[in-house]
Amino acid sequence: MMTIIIAFYSSHYRMFKHDYTDYVVKDLQGAFLTRVSNIRFVELMGSALIPLYSDLVGTRRN
Repeated sequence: MMTIIIAFYSSHYRMFKHDYTDYVVKDLQGAFLTRVSNIRFVELMGSALIPLYSDLVGTRRN
């Protein structure tokens, strides 16, 4: 999840749905064992933001 979130914020897309359907579904299909729908992914994004933030802050301190 964190990989997809970082890729979205690094991309030129401004709507997650377009990024997910154009990039994740097509180009990253083989990188993940299972894939959830765009709507479900957005629901789950909240649970990944705290670990993502922790990782980013942790790397800045080291």
